[in-house]
Amino acid sequence: MGTRRYGLLILLLLLSLTGWSQVNRYMVYLNNKAGTPYTISAPEQFLATRSIERRQKQGIAITEGDLPVNPAYVSQLVTNGATVLYTSRWMNGVLIQCDASQVSVIEGLSIVDSVALAAPNEKPSATGRHKGARHTSGRVESVVNQFQLGMLGLDYMHTGGYTGSGILIAALDDGFQGVNTITPFQSLFSANRVDMVNSFDYVHKQTDVFLFDDHGTEVLSVMAAFEDGVYEGGAHDASFVLFVTEDVTTEYRIEEYNWLIAAERADSLGVDIIHTSLGYYAFDDASMNYAQSDMDGGTAVLRRRRRTPPPGDGGGGECRKRRCAALADHYRARRW
Repeated sequence: MGTRRYGLLILLLLLSLTGWSQVNRYMVYLNNKAGTPYTISAPEQFLATRSIERRQKQGIAITEGDLPVNPAYVSQLVTNGATVLYTSRWMNGVLIQCDASQVSVIEGLSIVDSVALAAPNEKPSATGRHKGARHTSGRVESVVNQFQLGMLGLDYMHTGGYTGSGILIAALDDGFQGVNTITPFQSLFSANRVDMVNSFDYVHKQTDVFLFDDHGTEVLSVMAAFEDGVYEGGAHDASFVLFVTEDVTTEYRIEEYNWLIAAERADSLGVDIIHTSLGYYAFDDASMNYAQSDMDGGTAVLRRRRRTPPPGDGGGGECRKRRCAALADHYRARRW
């Protein structure tokens, strides 16, 4: 009997320890950017030349909101048990993962304004998590899309020489499976028009964007694919930088934060267009859901900054149900 009681106590202790060791992902919002080593008078420290030139051309001022998070504040979070995933200039925040028991400690720091749960559990592994997590030869549909181009007036634009040359487009999606192997995309690589240095998977924090899902592949094909006499993408001479922001296995607000970080990176590179066929409304954790009253263009994490991305209203046609998903609810998006 004594041995059984001893074993039960050990089991209860282990269960207790397991409960306290739950690691989740959080967004830590900071109070200020005081003491930052960056200044708006030296934007070349955090913005590419192309980004600075784009702002000058469009009359967009560089403000304190563009300054990176104070590195000293980031170090303080690490000292207090946080593993830093990414930082956000525009929201002055740090996306972290840490033991749930450390949240109260972090919330108590003088530099912290608030802490929000982004997703349960740690950052997912890049291997063995997604169905189809492999390179693929993809599907090539041998269908001339002249009718589609004509509907949008792109045939006239192409005739006039407007095929995207000189334009840099950031594509944010759930993966670009097979883009590096499918024939109609090969002109992108032969002409060095995919920025492989800056393309990134923000879900798994790694550089291979040609994995996981093909929604991004399909969306990219509408813009970038080209096979002479077979298919012409709408901007098949443009250059692209590819960002994975969607975790296809779960739905949590961390996807919005991933989107935010990728959009900031796109801005810092000086992209001309952010293309994002994505929307956010309901999540696996119902407490994260947006109400219709939240769809006012300013409540969601994805508040627009410095450009209007072509929005998506959700695969279910949420806007047709009079229930727009963020970021299609933004007032500038509604004006399109």
